[in-house]
Amino acid sequence: MATPLTPFYITGYSKGIQINKKPFLLPDQAWQVMENVYCWREREKKREGLQRLGQSGRLERSFSNVNFFPTGASPWTFNLLTVNGYVAAADNANPGKVTTKYPHNLSNGDTVIFTGIVGATGYNNIVFTITVVDDLNFTVGVNAAGFGAYVSGGFFMSNHLLTLTTESDASLAIQNFGITLVGTGIQLADVGDGTLLGNMAGNSGTIDYVTGVIKITTTAPAATPTVINVYSYYPSLPVMGIPRRDINTINDEQTIWFDMKYAYVFTGTLEAGLFSEFIPGFAWNSSDSDFFWACNERGGTASQRLFFVTNFVNTSDNPMAYTDGATWTVFAPLSSATNTIFSARLIVSYYGRLLLLNTWEGTTVGGASLASNFYNRCSFSRYASNPVAADAFRVDILGNGGFIDAPTNESIVGAIFVKNTLIVQFEQSTWQLRYNGEYGTPFIWERTSSDFGSESTFSSVLFDNAMLSVGDKAITASNAVETQRIDLDIPDLVFNFKNQNEGVKRIFGVRDYQRELIFWNFADAQTQTSDGVPITFPNKVLVYNYRNQTYAVFRDNITAFGTFQCQFNIIWDSTTVTWDDNNVTWSDPKQQSLFPFITSGNQRGFVHLYGYKTPDDPSIPIDNIVFTYAPNSVQIICNNHNLQPGDIIQIDGLLFINDSTELPETTDLNGKIYQVMSKGLNAQSFYVSKWNFTNQNYQEDFSFTPSTLLNILYVGGGVVTLYPKLQLLSKDINIFQQKGMQTKLSRIDFLMETTNVSGITVNLFMNSSLSVKGNMLVGNKNVSTVLTPAFYVPSSDYAWFSFYATLYAQFFSVNLTYDDNLMNTLSTHEQSMTLLAMMAYVKQGGRNV
Repeated sequence: MATPLTPFYITGYSKGIQINKKPFLLPDQAWQVMENVYCWREREKKREGLQRLGQSGRLERSFSNVNFFPTGASPWTFNLLTVNGYVAAADNANPGKVTTKYPHNLSNGDTVIFTGIVGATGYNNIVFTITVVDDLNFTVGVNAAGFGAYVSGGFFMSNHLLTLTTESDASLAIQNFGITLVGTGIQLADVGDGTLLGNMAGNSGTIDYVTGVIKITTTAPAATPTVINVYSYYPSLPVMGIPRRDINTINDEQTIWFDMKYAYVFTGTLEAGLFSEFIPGFAWNSSDSDFFWACNERGGTASQRLFFVTNFVNTSDNPMAYTDGATWTVFAPLSSATNTIFSARLIVSYYGRLLLLNTWEGTTVGGASLASNFYNRCSFSRYASNPVAADAFRVDILGNGGFIDAPTNESIVGAIFVKNTLIVQFEQSTWQLRYNGEYGTPFIWERTSSDFGSESTFSSVLFDNAMLSVGDKAITASNAVETQRIDLDIPDLVFNFKNQNEGVKRIFGVRDYQRELIFWNFADAQTQTSDGVPITFPNKVLVYNYRNQTYAVFRDNITAFGTFQCQFNIIWDSTTVTWDDNNVTWSDPKQQSLFPFITSGNQRGFVHLYGYKTPDDPSIPIDNIVFTYAPNSVQIICNNHNLQPGDIIQIDGLLFINDSTELPETTDLNGKIYQVMSKGLNAQSFYVSKWNFTNQNYQEDFSFTPSTLLNILYVGGGVVTLYPKLQLLSKDINIFQQKGMQTKLSRIDFLMETTNVSGITVNLFMNSSLSVKGNMLVGNKNVSTVLTPAFYVPSSDYAWFSFYATLYAQFFSVNLTYDDNLMNTLSTHEQSMTLLAMMAYVKQGGRNV
């Protein structure tokens, strides 16, 4: 009589990834590999993707009614992505001198035109050939005595004709350009396919969104004055901070996005809104690792709200600043009659005082360049008064400001409140800055941990009883009493957080209250841009479920996290959300206005709602595309793409024109899935291959259109969507291990939530984990997760799906993933995946060998 099969049931998933033990010692509900899946409410869920915020999902600057240079002879070519900036002063000397707010980047002989100067209006709407005085000043070559006294404002553009762009990776927004040729009635507008349409016969043109070059064929005579009605462009700079600004409305904070230069706000609906520059005329000039810290505090009166920011770059063009919502003001408080605090790593509001932690201070006349770093210092303002008053921080006036240095040689890195105490993290230790209320010294330093600190300012996440943060040795929870590790299930993972290329400065943390998750982005030290070249920007996200203390890892390119509250509900006539949408239900709280979405930004200025959509929306722009024929190859040029060999991507939006006919050219490259090749991979470009379903291999040499190089010009629009690969690998299983016997497996049933069209790949491995030599692949089969009508009614929420494979082994492990066929099928990425339970049908085999 045959021995009956014994069911071995695993459910109640609540362990996540564990790499602190050998795989056979793991709990049944744990996984040795867990990528792009996370443990949530006793189930394993596929990572939700990136949902584009607004029409473009990109940080954007827009301008309107800008006086531009007169036309040249037809066809007239000019570049709209030219150096531009803001005017700080304009005198009435001979020749007139203009002072810019930030370095102008101009050269002798460049031409400029001004718009919007108030007072000195003689500067407006005239083309000047300039002479550089220094990095902030240039003269315009004419006598400005009659131009009027400068009051405020002013924006200038310089027509460099391809020699210098506004930002190195900037590109024009599509279908948001229009120009008027003054006095002729001629107007031209962007059609959206790389061509311009004129309102009169004989007037047309082309627009290259990547380079900013515009060519206009016109019936207007040369030297016709022009006005750019509207144009927008994407600076394409890394997102460097997403703080929230307090406003008057209760439970409604305004999210401010920062890149390396500008601040932005978002207005409109989730699907159709737009980004715009927040208070134009103020900018910074930082690097891609200088992130923005923000603080909300009272102003000159207790009812006034001010928003302070710092990027801790001690240069004149990277000031601390504050705003009341109408204007930005440089914040450089005096610490004495002759000294100034020029910068600080952290700005914190504490017991009626504004605190500046880890400061740069020096003589006022010496400026920021001669300041010294007081790395362990806390400077504080006068109690319960205007923090931006001229004497608020002065230590030489009794009862005003003061400072207290921590008794350590380590630098202050981060800080967050835990209840009533400010927990401050240094490089290798943690302290509390406790308020004691004494008149001269209102604060006191007390050490709470001597061995755990943090090197990542923005990794701190607030909880009621502790601050969670990423340090050089561990992920820790700190309060006013102690600091403890919380990463004992993954004790080695923190050592893979990259140190090179300012990797520790790039770690951001955010708490998702609805899903009870914490996300930390990080650059994986095991990943390279190319052979021997480490990556710069974060390429992974560590997910921590704080409800059941489990971890998982996602593959995402994120530079900063934050929270965003949209002002609008999803409406009945939405064009992108339908009644049968898999990601949305009409009772979903996320569809209510002011829901606190988790938002993320990446290294190319894309902004998404993080973890709310399947499949992902685009996240990388294509700067150029290079074709090679016979044999065929496609090379994508994209600076800081952050992709790795084997990544699966989709390409959309590529626009081409025939430079001779000025007509659009079609391509069949759009809407297809590709693999990133290791060949020629670097930080600026990569080649793609395409999966051949017949031959079951990737091919670099595949046909595509346009199929000729003759006069074909890529003009932009192309975007890349990354599709991360799901990976789950169970423990090494042997049900009869305690009897010294092997296991014979007949089949495995998976209890999963149902999908419409997709499936999952099941791999079984025997006698070792994936990384051990001699590992044997036993089964490889795609299991459909679509309901079988004969067994389940169409409305079933979950169902059992069977995988048949016989093996006989001391150990076996189960791998759930997507094979190449599934990864190259769009429906795979459009569907969710939720595992609820596994049932293995086994019986006892022979004794262990």
